[in-house]
Amino acid sequence: SEMCIRDSPYRVVGNRMDQHQVIVKRLGKSYTLTVNGNPRLAMAINGQTNPNNTSNDGKVAAFVNNKIGALNRSLAAWYTTRNPDFVASNFMRDTFYTNTIVRAKEGNAYANKFHKNYAKVLPKMLGLFRNYENGTLNPADQTEAAFLDFMMNGGETGYSNLKDVEEIKKQISKELKGNRFAKVEALAEKLDILNRAVENTARFAAFLTSREEGRSIAKSVFDAKEISVNFNKKGAGGTFFGMTGQTWFGNLAAMVGASGRALYVFFNAAIQGSTNLMHVMKVNPKGTSAGLAAMFLMGAVVPFLFDDDDDEKDYYDLPEHVRRNHLIIPGTGDAWISIPLPIEYRIMYGMGELLT
Repeated sequence: SEMCIRDSPYRVVGNRMDQHQVIVKRLGKSYTLTVNGNPRLAMAINGQTNPNNTSNDGKVAAFVNNKIGALNRSLAAWYTTRNPDFVASNFMRDTFYTNTIVRAKEGNAYANKFHKNYAKVLPKMLGLFRNYENGTLNPADQTEAAFLDFMMNGGETGYSNLKDVEEIKKQISKELKGNRFAKVEALAEKLDILNRAVENTARFAAFLTSREEGRSIAKSVFDAKEISVNFNKKGAGGTFFGMTGQTWFGNLAAMVGASGRALYVFFNAAIQGSTNLMHVMKVNPKGTSAGLAAMFLMGAVVPFLFDDDDDEKDYYDLPEHVRRNHLIIPGTGDAWISIPLPIEYRIMYGMGELLT
């Protein structure tokens, strides 16, 4: 009751109010909510559990985050938005994963609509992003109006658009001083828009499908983000290490999270992808098991089909990493076509290939 809350004694030690108190607004008036005991709730709402928040880091953790983490973030950028080859491979992985996992995650009726929407929006995505950037989306067009809803409600996600205020300030400063690398940056911007279109095709298709199912805009945006890896979901990293109420297993998990994020490129994507797969397995064990079994069978059949006695074109001349992480198809002459597999499926496909 209100009386109990008002009379509850509390004492905040030190100046870490953001670990205990949350400022909220109701009808335009600000209120302070105080969380007694374990500070996790207040910390989560105040952004203290964001692994990019280094305000609680000690010297060693700050060095790892600032130095090694910065190097990995730079490598991630060169692997993704600054690498033209990534755009094509990312598109193929996303297409493969989203159009297969959606059936186990949402059911057949939703999946059938998703496939149709994916095919409908795929050729339009680049134009939609260009119109959005230029402010020329046509609200009278049903698809463009839906895309505006998708963007304005936070449906877009991906590595390429994670820009903060400081980065925008630097960009404006360069423009004001005159940029000698304008042509290079113009090319990078075109690649950025192309990559954004690729990354968000499945998400926009999921948004349209959920809206057709009668779901709210907020729920449809959530469905869109969760159809693939949600780059806005980062986990807590090491922010809960040694916190009040933390268990030994929790401290171990915090250490693994913090170390993995700092030392391994795309650690978050790998962990989140595996977690999503386990969640879908829990919701629909039969459908997910059938899909994983199909990947295992495919991995076993492909080398059996394409390995022959032709010395000029031997399947096993390909490196193991290529064979077990790509769907391999014979090309013309002595060439092979490698289609990159989603990271969630590679272990089952690779085990099948290894079996053969």
